[in-house]
Amino acid sequence: RVLATGAASLVLLIAATLVVDWFRIEMPGIDSFGIDLRSAHGCDAFGNVCVSTSLSEMKGGYPALATVTFFGGLAFGAAVAFTVGRKLLTGDGSPSLWSRGAQTLGGIVFFAAVGAGWVFNPDTGAEQMARFLDLTITITRTWAPFAMLGAVVLGQLAVYFARVDSSTAALPEPVPTLPPARAVIIPAHLRDATPIPTAPAAVPPDLSGKLRYAVRVAEF
Repeated sequence: RVLATGAASLVLLIAATLVVDWFRIEMPGIDSFGIDLRSAHGCDAFGNVCVSTSLSEMKGGYPALATVTFFGGLAFGAAVAFTVGRKLLTGDGSPSLWSRGAQTLGGIVFFAAVGAGWVFNPDTGAEQMARFLDLTITITRTWAPFAMLGAVVLGQLAVYFARVDSSTAALPEPVPTLPPARAVIIPAHLRDATPIPTAPAAVPPDLSGKLRYAVRVAEF
């Protein structure tokens, strides 16, 4: 389960930080215009002119949160890869302090991704231009923010599983213990009062016949 959750986390993390745009903007005269965690880039309708600009040119809170999400996500991915690799190679998970640090970093990336993906949308100025030129503009959120949240959750599970499995394996096997033997001491007065078995008294031969007759009469 450490390998499965760690590998899934890294795949989603790479897609969300390096491959997929977080927002797509559609407007007349532009073939494609995308915004990721590093830049905004687009091409004209004929694909002849393409431009790319840094997020620092934008206003609002998206550039700062996108930067935290990008670099924090890469650092968190490195922590997850280190934890999974150490678990596979040595069988030992990450130390407790390392696990807590990785989970704290994952929490920071999680909330930064929420802010960049849902709270603070990118302010490119295209909305003002569209209103000025009476154009229709559409801003669409892609699946990249969801992928980043899934990557953080799965990565934290991988770190947790690695630490728990190592802690469980380090526990010694329980050794069964028997209660100590107790000596039973019989008091002296009980030892003296213990009856001594004696052999039954022998019946004389001349009385054995009379005794058998008396027994038969009593039974009758």
